Amino acid sequence: MLFNGRKDRLFNLIFISMGVIMLCLIFLAFWGSSKFFVRMILTLTSLLVIGYLIWIYLDTSYTLVKERLNYRSGLLKGSIDIQKIHEVIRGKTMWAGNRAATARNGLIIKYERFNSIYISPEQEDVFLQQLLAVNPDIKILQASESPVY
Repeated sequence: MLFNGRKDRLFNLIFISMGVIMLCLIFLAFWGSSKFFVRMILTLTSLLVIGYLIWIYLDTSYTLVKERLNYRSGLLKGSIDIQKIHEVIRGKTMWAGNRAATARNGLIIKYERFNSIYISPEQEDVFLQQLLAVNPDIKILQASESPVY
């Protein structure tokens, strides 16, 4: 089952701001600099950043296939055995680490012994039901119930 990544206002604002900044750099490169090499480097770098941001925006998703959770967000791709998931924390944001998410207040999935990933599916409740159907031993905690890390 496919779940798209939820996008919130902060994420949209960051993406739009970065896109505008990159477009301004392209404009300034052609308006302010007469060196061809500088113009091309700034233009190519800006276009690569814009392209990567669009890729993340459009292609962040999670799929549950048999006993695997597959995630992808830009260059970040991977797969987790659902049987190895032991805890999911709802409504908390993980600002550092593995983040295959495009919104705040998502799900922190803890698996194996010390691994965790942060995701933000659009349909959180359905996603959790599907996880629990495969592994009913997963503990679902609210952010207020989880310890501070």
